[in-house]
Amino acid sequence: MVRDYQARKYIFEQTFRYNDSRLTNVLIKAFDIMFNNKEPDGCFSTSVALHVILSSFGYAPKICYGKIITSEKHQHYHAWLELDGKVLDLAVYGNSHFSPFWHDKPLGPVVFENYVDTPVCYKKQYFDNDWTDCNIYQAIKMGSIAEYISQAPSVNHPSRNGMWALIFSILDETYTSTRRKELEHYACQESFILDSSEIDNQCKGAL
Repeated sequence: MVRDYQARKYIFEQTFRYNDSRLTNVLIKAFDIMFNNKEPDGCFSTSVALHVILSSFGYAPKICYGKIITSEKHQHYHAWLELDGKVLDLAVYGNSHFSPFWHDKPLGPVVFENYVDTPVCYKKQYFDNDWTDCNIYQAIKMGSIAEYISQAPSVNHPSRNGMWALIFSILDETYTSTRRKELEHYACQESFILDSSEIDNQCKGAL
């Protein structure tokens, strides 16, 4: 199996301070799934899946969405996680390596970095007039993590739901309805919010 060992090593090193092998394992697994599928546009689904999983581990992640601005000033709508005020963004790797719409240099994953140390500028709750045309807006319109997961397309998986298939794959667990019910508790805990009080007027991240 082809793997990006440099990126996996970075994830391992960045999670070391948490001293939690579960955290390390799920982030590496989520990265490997994205890498092997050459996923160009998985920022929202990956963020939601990891939000449910990390919440079940006892962490308090936060889903963020808005824009990222690259060093070449290109802008992309994007979703990522915050944990303890730091950026957790595996999907920017997939965006920058596999998307035909990415015109800047490829980036590595961003794992528990301060905003000022990230390779792109993250602007939370920052939208232009075309915001309502993008996929992230359509997902947020569903109102909550639980609803977004429930509306995921069917797949060839015991759960027959694409998001639950992803969550169980990242956890590296066999699907059971009992385990799904346990995880649904965490999926029901957060709603999507468009909050003008969180708009970042200052660019956070290295340019």
